[in-house]
Amino acid sequence: MKRFLHIGLWIIAGAIFLLLAGFSAVWINEWKPASRELVYSDSLPGQCLPDTIRVLTWNIGYAGLGYDMDFFMDGGKQVQTSPVRAEENLARIGQFLSASDADIILLQEVDRHSRRSYYTDQFTFFQSLLPDYHAFFCYNYKSAFAPVPLHSPVGRVEAGLAVFSKIRPREVVRYRYPGGYGFPVRLFHLKSCLMGLSFTGSGGKDVFIGNTHNTAYDTRGMRGQEMGWMREFLCSENGAVSAVLGGDWNQYPPGYTPSKEERRNPYFTPLAIPDGFFPAGWEFDYDPHIHSNRYLYEPLTVSTARTTLDFFLHSPGVECLRVEAVDLGFRVSDHNPVAASFVIK
Repeated sequence: MKRFLHIGLWIIAGAIFLLLAGFSAVWINEWKPASRELVYSDSLPGQCLPDTIRVLTWNIGYAGLGYDMDFFMDGGKQVQTSPVRAEENLARIGQFLSASDADIILLQEVDRHSRRSYYTDQFTFFQSLLPDYHAFFCYNYKSAFAPVPLHSPVGRVEAGLAVFSKIRPREVVRYRYPGGYGFPVRLFHLKSCLMGLSFTGSGGKDVFIGNTHNTAYDTRGMRGQEMGWMREFLCSENGAVSAVLGGDWNQYPPGYTPSKEERRNPYFTPLAIPDGFFPAGWEFDYDPHIHSNRYLYEPLTVSTARTTLDFFLHSPGVECLRVEAVDLGFRVSDHNPVAASFVIK
């Protein structure tokens, strides 16, 4: 009896040792992005941005959050779609982007080497389909092993933001948002950022195009810190620059009134960007008729709650001619793409 007890204790001790060793390895190798990281720079002048541009933003949900999925962090149960569905979703996303007439494409949740998307390099896949675009990528999620949920861990994640531009920028920079998750959650979670592209407009003026993916599961006032930093960055450092930002804000735009159905999910609660948060002349652009996001507490049904979290912000000196969400029925992602046309005055 003692022999079996000793063996059991050794097995338990070995398991604890392996867990601690694995955790220590993840901790030691934690990804710690700098506050400003240069993604691309060219000694030659960038191409001149036309006065009128069409910009598309889309959170593609790593081609893993189609109509068949719910998600464990939003009150569902699933972690990963099937390999066949992941391949089909990615192909359809690629077809849509290839047919797009956008000058600049902003994508969020693009996987490079993640278990959840079967280690497909989605950025390289899109590059091959968009040969006429300059392609740029920056990480906002790098974890050697995300251990949740315990019954089927997310595992390795390498993902981030991608931009495809027909016009070559002068510079591309990753800006780290302030705040963040506490230890040890930060080892296994996103580290949100803004991806900024600097262009030369007509007459030599500077134009800034941003791709943002703000925090969703906010437990430490992180979205407020991110928005405060964004306002200071855009209105102070880049105050003389014409700017357009698009992305998945995980917030309601000013003036948007969510329905009761949109507020019923306790696992994910979007915040509202207050009216007047940005100075006069800065305007948010969203489609009031077509929702850009559906909730993931269940696979898609006709009664699944939908909301609007994907939109644009533009500065004084820029005019939005038209903005529209493209209703794809949430078949390949839990987000719809949103496109807008802007005039840089």
